[in-house]
Amino acid sequence: MLYVIHLSFIALFVVLGLVFRSGMGAFLIAGYNAMTPQEKVRYDEKKLCKAMGKFCFVLAALWLPILLASVLDNMVLLAVALVLFCAAVIAGVILFNTGSAAKK
Repeated sequence: MLYVIHLSFIALFVVLGLVFRSGMGAFLIAGYNAMTPQEKVRYDEKKLCKAMGKFCFVLAALWLPILLASVLDNMVLLAVALVLFCAAVIAGVILFNTGSAAKK
């Protein structure tokens, strides 16, 4: 049952990555969605969606070692995988909040 949950997370990240890479899904990006139209003019929506898509694919790839650690029951691999996943999330939050991912 636990493997199904892990595979569901990977599938969710892949599906979201595909939606964002197609250039759609900007309404799913909370910070961008909350901006006024005047603020949105400063950002390239397609570029932002593509960057978010890449980010989702990275998260999906980083979830694979977490799944593998569960299958192998390896706590060291799990710890390393979780640290990498958290580091990627923190890096993504910084990247997207500084606006460097999609400034025009």
